[in-house]
Amino acid sequence: MPPTSRSFSRSITRFPVRPFSYVREMAQRPGSELTILQCLPLSVYASGGGDVHKTGASRLATHCEMALAGLAARRLIADDEPAPAIAALVEAGGIDLVLMPTHGDGLIRQVLNGSVTANVLHNSGCAVWTAVHEQLVPIVAEPRYRSVVCAIAGRAAEDEHVARTVAKFAAGRGARLTLLSVVEEPNEGNIANAQDNIERCKAAWKLDAGMRIAIGSVPKALHDAALREEADLLVVGRGHFRERLGALRSHLYDVIRNAPCPVLSV
Repeated sequence: MPPTSRSFSRSITRFPVRPFSYVREMAQRPGSELTILQCLPLSVYASGGGDVHKTGASRLATHCEMALAGLAARRLIADDEPAPAIAALVEAGGIDLVLMPTHGDGLIRQVLNGSVTANVLHNSGCAVWTAVHEQLVPIVAEPRYRSVVCAIAGRAAEDEHVARTVAKFAAGRGARLTLLSVVEEPNEGNIANAQDNIERCKAAWKLDAGMRIAIGSVPKALHDAALREEADLLVVGRGHFRERLGALRSHLYDVIRNAPCPVLSV
């Protein structure tokens, strides 16, 4: 099924997050619906007593009014840890993109760099947008995706899904697209296969895209390619984590942690 205008339409994010500009950019796409989820886990808010919801709702409303003014959004507060709360909301339906900007300090950064991100990537059946390094992702009023790098893993079904997603994303924003295949064990056969995989994706989706073959470990190769292409977004396929992990999927967390730009995993 070809990509539709609602491929990235319904999104959720958590507070406190920075920058809100990326959330706004997604939410302003035609047909989009934004849901903002604030989690109040007992482990963090145990001392809040009966005022937890009142205080949390007030803070959430203030954040929204200041950073997302003019956007219609559904606001939810969950008495749960972030990972299961996000998974439950996605499973309930109507969510096709989770935004998890991991910008923050102290406890927030520690939590998001660990099990929360891993659990959401493992259990959520929709696309997940993540950004880790605050110092490498500038806070801008209107983020622009001028350059998008898409990793092709060499698995037909997964590559088709990734190519379909990135074609929709790049075309809707006028972005320059680069398809990248990483060869960890370089030899003539592996390099030829990588080139064939990229050409297959380009032909199947009629993509106007550059092609790059990278040699080395997956996380470093993707990091270096994103820097060379001045990428505003790196797109990777995460597949099904319950299957035996392949190279790209097994390195997914390292890719996200080390990427110099936001990562969209589908």
